[in-house]
Amino acid sequence: MDQKAAISINQCGREIEPKELEEIQETVKLFRKLKRWELAETICEHLEWYTATGSRKVDACMKLLEKLEARGVLKLPSKREQARGRRGAFALREERRFPWILWGDSGMWSPLCYR
Repeated sequence: MDQKAAISINQCGREIEPKELEEIQETVKLFRKLKRWELAETICEHLEWYTATGSRKVDACMKLLEKLEARGVLKLPSKREQARGRRGAFALREERRFPWILWGDSGMWSPLCYR
């Protein structure tokens, strides 16, 4: 067993056992392309970590994952930049602004106006 996995952690009233810690490390390594929130949901499901109403304790799991990363026990995926701006607004890609392409000699398309 990895020496880091022997760390005892209590998160939101739950004692995280060394075996569970190993499973968390393995899950993070296996699913490194998932977003942090998706990792937390997956780990909650594997550890059967639910609230009294039956929903997953994702917030508590996120805090646990960040605590483990701070202690050097695991490496989480980097936080992704969220788009800023108005809801529903989007930027057009360059090729979508001018979807037409003119083929031929410039004399065929006169007068041309450049902006």
